[in-house]
Amino acid sequence: MKYSDLQEESWWHHPESAYDPSLPKEFDAVMIGWLGNKVESIGVISDADLQHLEDLCETRYIDQALLGYHTCEICNKYDDRGEVLLIHEDKYFVVPHMIIHYVKDHKYLPPDEFLSALDQIEA
Repeated sequence: MKYSDLQEESWWHHPESAYDPSLPKEFDAVMIGWLGNKVESIGVISDADLQHLEDLCETRYIDQALLGYHTCEICNKYDDRGEVLLIHEDKYFVVPHMIIHYVKDHKYLPPDEFLSALDQIEA
């Protein structure tokens, strides 16, 4: 699936599949890292940002198993499923769980707005 970084979309999930079942079922989301078959923003994030991103993927995971796995459209060698949610200053950033793969293997560079929000979360 492809969304441009910072694109706003209506989003929904099954609350019972989220890390926190009290999260709203539907909300306006800011999409990050939904690359499709091309990496449009290439770079290297800091080790600290990578650690924050890995922590985020571990602690803020939404596993909507009924949607199945998604294969990376860039390399066709990696499968993953689920989303990650970062709530910061009334914004709901929705990120594919495979963002770690995109960052490490395809040098995807998330936008500064997201990285700044990521730096401010509590693990």
